[in-house]
Amino acid sequence: MSDLTAMEKALTAWGEPLHDWVFALTQEIDATSQGNVAKRIEFSPATVSQIVRKTYPSSYSPVEAKVREKLMSADVQCPYQGDAISMETCFRNQDHAKKGAGQSAVRIMMARACQNCEMWRG
Repeated sequence: MSDLTAMEKALTAWGEPLHDWVFALTQEIDATSQGNVAKRIEFSPATVSQIVRKTYPSSYSPVEAKVREKLMSADVQCPYQGDAISMETCFRNQDHAKKGAGQSAVRIMMARACQNCEMWRG
């Protein structure tokens, strides 16, 4: 078992400076545990380990988005609400938009706004 912290492993793999989301991920791992962070960002502990070590064989974008949503308190400008909302609220709205907007006129307007937003994960 390695005595290196997640931050140290990431610095070795990614180099300096770390991307802000990798920094937030490793900081949270070192403060809690890899398993805890994996649950929070809804990825497996193995995936989290691969991200830290920069050996993940797929796109990093979905993991980055979850780290920003769950671990970073980023606000984004919402074209539907006309105000800043949390990234978590943004992604929840997008999930509702993806499920179908047929329930109400409000949901239809929200779905259209989400699909035209730069934050859309379509």
